Amino acid sequence: MGLWFTVAFIAFALTLLIRFYNGDVPFLLVKDLDFLEYAYIKNFQNFTARGVTMRTDQMHPVVGQMVIHVRGDQWRRMRSCVTSGFTSSKLKQMVPHIAESAEVFMDMLELYADSEKEVNLRFQFQALSMDYIGQAAFGIETCFQREVDNIFFTTARRVLPGVMTGPAHMIAQSTTTMGSAMKPFYWFLGQFGSLTFKVFSRETTKMIEKRKSHPELRKPDILQNLLDAEIEEEALNEVVNKSEAQQTADGVKKRVRALSPREVIMNATLLFMGGATSRQADEDFEWNGMKFKAGTCIMSPTYQLHRDPRYWTDPDTFDPERFSPENESSIYKMAFQPFGVGPRHCVGFQMARLELRYTLARLVQRYRVELGESQKGEMNMGGYAMISAPENGPWLKFYKL
Repeated sequence: MGLWFTVAFIAFALTLLIRFYNGDVPFLLVKDLDFLEYAYIKNFQNFTARGVTMRTDQMHPVVGQMVIHVRGDQWRRMRSCVTSGFTSSKLKQMVPHIAESAEVFMDMLELYADSEKEVNLRFQFQALSMDYIGQAAFGIETCFQREVDNIFFTTARRVLPGVMTGPAHMIAQSTTTMGSAMKPFYWFLGQFGSLTFKVFSRETTKMIEKRKSHPELRKPDILQNLLDAEIEEEALNEVVNKSEAQQTADGVKKRVRALSPREVIMNATLLFMGGATSRQADEDFEWNGMKFKAGTCIMSPTYQLHRDPRYWTDPDTFDPERFSPENESSIYKMAFQPFGVGPRHCVGFQMARLELRYTLARLVQRYRVELGESQKGEMNMGGYAMISAPENGPWLKFYKL
């Protein structure tokens, strides 16, 4: 994927649209914002499915039933159910879990505070993210920040680097047109393949059975919401502000408002992130006189969109003011996709924003942060699967306030 993104970046210096094959699957790499809006939003009914990028997962009898892979009516039903776990009221209930994990993170940073020692926070951020997901989403009692050898955590760290790699992936991706002839191959993978999901499946199954057999263990988390299958229609607008306003300490709220009254700092940071998203056409379609067949996949290269000078002034400069209320009208909406766009955007984006804002607020309330010597200059971004991540760092120093 690193090579893929490099080629894409060079190609887009010359064109807004390029055709290529991902295995035997026809793809369009698109930076034409009107085209992306057509596929992801205006004509979404023809592009409800994600593109074919992880064929081995999509064809697996269990993994293929995940919300990220299902399509059509099955996706609509599942999306509706999962969305019910991220309503305003449900996120408010998760705030105590988020606060608990954040406090552990602050305590861990105290080991380095005032020592003049720089620390690479990538590992700590990974553990914190797992705690947020584990406690707020699934009610897992384990603290991954303190138990770094936990099998759940070590397995999770291997997942993304291993996605879309290896001989099985290449074979599956290059034989999508062979139909039933590939059934023995996928059966073999299902029986003998080394799939990391098995660890998560085993642990999650234990929690589900325990919740079902012991109602007194109910917790206000996403797992319980899905078990209850409550379909709600509450609006998600201003979820972060509402939940913080009622759940966080006065000092935290003040810092949040002072730092980012409209999330300008967070958005300016997210502009440096991104990987790619994709959709697949169910039927033939036409765009600007060009005709494309059903099955064609469209890829939105988020990282390149976020760094394109056609849409952003000085895109390599960290500039929160570009997201200020005064400049909001000048932003190309389709050029900013930190959580995707359209009906199939990231279902948990509000929870992610809540976690980001809470962590930032607690961090600046307790510490002064400076760049370490190893972090001078630009932080280079790498990539695996379809996401981007820092190649090394961030390296930071902390001082108690």
